[in-house]
Amino acid sequence: GDIPARGLVGHGDAIDEVRELIGDLAADDVPALLIGEDGVGKARVAKAIHEASSRGGRVFTALDLGAVPPDKVHDTLTSAKGPIASTHEGTLYLEGLEEISDEDQGLIFDLIRKGELTTPEGPLAVDVRVLVGSGRELEHGVGDGFLRTEFTVLFTMSLYIPALRHRREDIAPLFMHFLRQALRNAGNVTVLQDGGPGRPLWLPPDFIGR
Repeated sequence: GDIPARGLVGHGDAIDEVRELIGDLAADDVPALLIGEDGVGKARVAKAIHEASSRGGRVFTALDLGAVPPDKVHDTLTSAKGPIASTHEGTLYLEGLEEISDEDQGLIFDLIRKGELTTPEGPLAVDVRVLVGSGRELEHGVGDGFLRTEFTVLFTMSLYIPALRHRREDIAPLFMHFLRQALRNAGNVTVLQDGGPGRPLWLPPDFIGR
């Protein structure tokens, strides 16, 4: 319809609302929180926000701090040649903020609040927009003692991404999207084409429906 696809697959009201909110968040160059269960596509939505924003065309970096070995997190966050410094003038998407130490959370806070990265060589000015992915509102992380209170002040904008079970109308389009992708990679996408009279469809619609 009138809503840009934003690189997302689906045609239901729920995913259209996400697309509209992507446009809203792209218009404001401020930190934002993306809320959703594991697997809903928070990183994909973050990239869509980046691409629709004034920073589109510049560097987009997705960094899962929970996947970084604990003894490497600090070096990753402070390196003058690391992922954060390399995202200057772009967008940084972070996951696992609650899983790092209070000291390292302070580095992220200073990056957002001051536009400054603390490196072993000294402060480094880094202009990045920070998007954070989480399974819940930041207040819950603060209440449980896993997150610095100051973050709740910084993140005034948020976007909720519903799980697929709440947008079942998108299951078939997603199924076909990933099937086409897999067949294209295998060089067999032509099996999805209608061969004409006498050639039954490789994947009948009633099978897709089931």
